[in-house]
Amino acid sequence: MHAVTLDADANVRNGSKPDATGIGGKRTLVRYGLGVFGRASLQDFVLISVPWMLNQQVTTHDERGNIVPEDGEYQRHGADVVFVFAEFLKAKGLLNPTVDVSRRPDLELRFSELTPIGQQFARFALDKWMRSIGRAGLNKPVNDQGLERLWAKFTPKTA
Repeated sequence: MHAVTLDADANVRNGSKPDATGIGGKRTLVRYGLGVFGRASLQDFVLISVPWMLNQQVTTHDERGNIVPEDGEYQRHGADVVFVFAEFLKAKGLLNPTVDVSRRPDLELRFSELTPIGQQFARFALDKWMRSIGRAGLNKPVNDQGLERLWAKFTPKTA
């Protein structure tokens, strides 16, 4: 059995917290880089961030409690999650046209870079999708199938 925790001094943004622990050799993705939805005072914030994910400190323990050397798998998987979400938004036309979502280590998406419908979709789907990715664990490749299912269920509100 392995336990995985984020170090207490993890770089946490926008009120998300290092709240996941994986037991039984399964690592769990933590909600990360997510802005706080529903507060009128927040006009803009970083919605998703590759740099934030790549800088996470993860400690893994084996069944005896010994620290297992980190190989960067958690960070790479988290970056893939960010890339897939950003590419999905771009493909659906949910980002402003000038936003570049090329796979690079400095990719961040701000809430203001999404179209109004993109903002609604992010509020509707991002947390649900991230939780499903976390439940699936690191061994399952990240793809946009879950996002496609959420997109099919999504109904945008008109002003």
